[in-house]
Amino acid sequence: MKHIDVAIGRSRWPALGLCLLWAACSGGGGGEAKRADGSPLGPEGALGAQAGAGALAPGGAGSGASGDGLLEPAADPYSVSFECDQGADPSTAPLTRLTVLQYENTLAALFADVPGAMDAARGPLDQLPIDGEDDESFSDMDGRISQRHIDGYVNVADALAGYGVADPGRLSALAGDCSSAPSLDTGCFTSFIRDFGRLAYRRPLSDAEVSRLEELGNGVEPQEAYRSVLFTLLLSPEMLYHLEVMGDASGGREDLLTLSAHELAARLSYHLWQQPPDAELRAAADDGSLLTEAVYQAQVERLHADPRALEAAVRFFGQWYRLQIFGGFATTPAFETFAGNTSADAQLYDDAAQEIEALVTYHVEQGNYRDLLDSPLSFARSPELAALYGVAPWDGQSQPPALPADERSGLLTRAAMLISSNHTTNPFKRGAFIQREILCTPVSPPADLPPGSLTPPPFDPNASTRERFEAKVESPTCAGCHSTFTPFGMALEAYDGLGRYRSEERLIDEAGDEVASVPIDTRVTALLPEGSLEIAGPVELSAALADSEKSNECFARQYFRYSFRRFEQPGDECVLASLLERVGPTGSLREALRQVALDPAFQRRLWR
Repeated sequence: MKHIDVAIGRSRWPALGLCLLWAACSGGGGGEAKRADGSPLGPEGALGAQAGAGALAPGGAGSGASGDGLLEPAADPYSVSFECDQGADPSTAPLTRLTVLQYENTLAALFADVPGAMDAARGPLDQLPIDGEDDESFSDMDGRISQRHIDGYVNVADALAGYGVADPGRLSALAGDCSSAPSLDTGCFTSFIRDFGRLAYRRPLSDAEVSRLEELGNGVEPQEAYRSVLFTLLLSPEMLYHLEVMGDASGGREDLLTLSAHELAARLSYHLWQQPPDAELRAAADDGSLLTEAVYQAQVERLHADPRALEAAVRFFGQWYRLQIFGGFATTPAFETFAGNTSADAQLYDDAAQEIEALVTYHVEQGNYRDLLDSPLSFARSPELAALYGVAPWDGQSQPPALPADERSGLLTRAAMLISSNHTTNPFKRGAFIQREILCTPVSPPADLPPGSLTPPPFDPNASTRERFEAKVESPTCAGCHSTFTPFGMALEAYDGLGRYRSEERLIDEAGDEVASVPIDTRVTALLPEGSLEIAGPVELSAALADSEKSNECFARQYFRYSFRRFEQPGDECVLASLLERVGPTGSLREALRQVALDPAFQRRLWR
């Protein structure tokens, strides 16, 4: 594999480079891919459509991806029911790469003893494509492998390998004092390959893998030998992907694998912590005890009790509610008049997003999903946001203060969920968000819409936002579809574009002049899965959504997608049913989030 070294430092690395690296690392010469013990990989003796060399190229079939490399649902995900058949096969799991967060966390763990290593790699790391650039349901569902990914991986590996060996102290931190010998100490070199490789691959290396890496030390200076091994390990598919191909056949079936202890350790750690396994989890994998029910459950409990698991849970809700997506406030005269004495800046939005995180944290630790949708408590810590709510700031430790009972209740009435970029609201968007994200009912405009259909109605000095938007879709062509979600947005007209509660809407023209004030009407007829319901405003809307079984089902679907990084498909019914059972009125969010790791499907993989 020394031919790979000649490309180090080049500005581009063709996709073929990683494909060749895959062939060399997994069996050699482009022939049959094998496990570390030399046995064929997969039910047909090769990764084939699941994870062949092409899986590392853009749009590789191994990712379960379409031609652009994005994960696609194998069928309509909403058609997958919650009826569990314990005898049914699990669904087919796609090959996935590490997310950008997982990749950075893995590199940080590998170079934890080398000060400055992550700073040295910061430039190329920042050049990697951001997960979720194409607006998947969750950014972690982004399964693309593009030329930008490949270039980034190569440049990161080059930077870290060069930095790690450039200074004797850094190399000693990685490989021990013996690595500074004038000539290559073969015992030291082999120990480094096994130790560092074990961390990079999340499993012990086979003797064959060690031998191939030892060849990189033939005829070169010690520093170059260590650099070549670092570079090669950091670019290996075992490092960059969640390769789960070494398990044992389950029930005598070659297409149904029970994950190996090391694969299970990695899956568990990345699921709960977004990080590679720690020393205790690696030890349980090394001695095989992780495959026993008692030890596995104990490790699940240990990882789940760690603050990193709570951080991952908060991250799930942040991605679900799109809290990272905000382009800033307008700078128009109309917005300046609208904002008035409220400091509408990036800090206000950050404070509002942090309140959602605190709300989620509180109810994950001591509540269920219904509590989140119907919570009467304020977690606003900044004086500006607390004043917007009309409550005292929360100190972060004592019982959170109660929101005004007739004004706010639940997640959807918080500023971060309501803030828009300008001085107006858009009830269509607000309603569609609830329909799509809270009730998991797709909202798709017809393909034959006339021009201008998706453009908000123009300003009218004599009409409220509700009146203007209702007039735009009053035709029979539009009314049928809009009746399913627009009422949700109309109920939220109690809040302006900064999330401030209001009983009247100020009509402001483009010049920034307030030309009129009209009363707010939040009374709607909402079409919920349970039937038509008369709702007086946002507080009643929150209660209705909290009571809806569809909301709980949607939570189960959303958390499944986040956890497994794909849409649900036939074979996932039991996982969904288990999540739904634990998120209900008698369950808890903490139990629901923990349950995925305890489900039997979490320990298996189906090949097709």
